[in-house]
Amino acid sequence: MGYKQSTVDQCMYLKEDSIILVYVDDMLILSKEANLYEKLLEELKVRKFEVSDEGNLEEYLGVEFRRVEGNKISMSQPQVIQSILLDLGYIEGTKTKSTPAISSELLHKDPDGKVGTKEWNYRSVCGKLNYLEASSRPDLAFAVHQVSRFMESPRESHIAAVNRIGRYLAGTKERGLIFNPEEIGFEVWTDADWIGSWKAPDNDYNATTAKSRSGAIIMFAGCPIIWSSKLQSEIALSSTEAEYIALSSVMKEVIPLLDICEELKESRLLELTLTPTVKCTVFEDNVGAIEIAKVPKMRPRKKYINAKYHHFRRWVALGKVVLQYVPSKEQLADVLTKPLPEEEFVKLRQKIMGW
Repeated sequence: MGYKQSTVDQCMYLKEDSIILVYVDDMLILSKEANLYEKLLEELKVRKFEVSDEGNLEEYLGVEFRRVEGNKISMSQPQVIQSILLDLGYIEGTKTKSTPAISSELLHKDPDGKVGTKEWNYRSVCGKLNYLEASSRPDLAFAVHQVSRFMESPRESHIAAVNRIGRYLAGTKERGLIFNPEEIGFEVWTDADWIGSWKAPDNDYNATTAKSRSGAIIMFAGCPIIWSSKLQSEIALSSTEAEYIALSSVMKEVIPLLDICEELKESRLLELTLTPTVKCTVFEDNVGAIEIAKVPKMRPRKKYINAKYHHFRRWVALGKVVLQYVPSKEQLADVLTKPLPEEEFVKLRQKIMGW
């Protein structure tokens, strides 16, 4: 039918006037003109495909889409949140919390703590929280990742942490992401909390407390499209190494996105008039990590850093990725690496999520 399959994402098909995205037996059609998708559906029917027209994109895979205030688009999951609150036994008037995690506490295995007793299924609630966080609520990422680590044998401290997330959701259940598209281009925010989970004597029986946490947000046209909060796969021996590992990890996500943008440009679906190439500004708050990424010279203390973390240097050398320092207080990814006080949390949430 004249569409070209993307070489980067094989579920995306491109034509000069439209894009088709395929997910199992569902399709999203994005077109420049309203009648194009009608013609496409008719052609699919002629080719003996059984298709139904679900109309404009309002709900997809449990996410509600709404246009608000002109060009803004909201993505929310109130039904998922309500399901979580029902699981937790919350009712109208439940006391709410202003943040999903206590800023002064980090969760640990707590082997000496009392085994949790509850009427709801810890594993099931964590599964729903993970789906919610990954789809439309980056503000939950750190808190949800913390509680999800202890599904095997949750203690009362872990149950209390899940309940706090529930109380935060009770006050924000109609909220989600608000996209307010701006100038086309990528911004990447990356941060690491070096050995932030360390707790003696935890280290005697749980080596994960020596691992650092990476946080990253990829923005396109000022809108967050990918985010993550996770422990690094190996132990970093310095804050610079932890930051560099976080930077390298997020670039594995960025480079395919840059390739997709090049495909969109070739298909004339994406017009970049300001710059000849798609550039990505990576906001990093560790000068040492930026130097390692820019300068190929290896100093004695950095020889042990595995070559796998240098995979994106060519993009920096070509100027397609620009590394930029940002003060820690302005680092958006900070909200993904540690529990923050309410004032800082709300400030970063507004910049990321629009509310």
